[in-house]
Amino acid sequence: INSKSLPVLGDRLIYLSNSTLFLAEDFLDELEVVIQELPPEKVPAEIGGSLVSDPWLMLFDKLDPTEIELLKLFSQKGSLSEVAVDAIAKANNLMGNAVMDSMSEKALNYLGHLPIYLMGEEWCPGTV
Repeated sequence: INSKSLPVLGDRLIYLSNSTLFLAEDFLDELEVVIQELPPEKVPAEIGGSLVSDPWLMLFDKLDPTEIELLKLFSQKGSLSEVAVDAIAKANNLMGNAVMDSMSEKALNYLGHLPIYLMGEEWCPGTV
């Protein structure tokens, strides 16, 4: 990712600190704007008469409210602990691992890769 982002953006998107991967602050800001402006429940199936083909938009359209909440937190913080994921899931009467498994399955279907991986006790951005 970083080798592709440097020539295009002039900066890396992923940084390593204390064995934890973090997204670049500028990228987090942009991801948060995208999530806030195009919530999945309001993304149209068609835009201007043509089907939406952006895999991220198709993924956002399939996420449930707990997954959206976790993705928003991830976009703000860059990584989330298992404890934080479990707390959000439990507040919605769900199990953290089940929510992350569901989100991962949807990501594989629409993106072809996992954007978030468990590294130790932290959920971090992938290095695809």
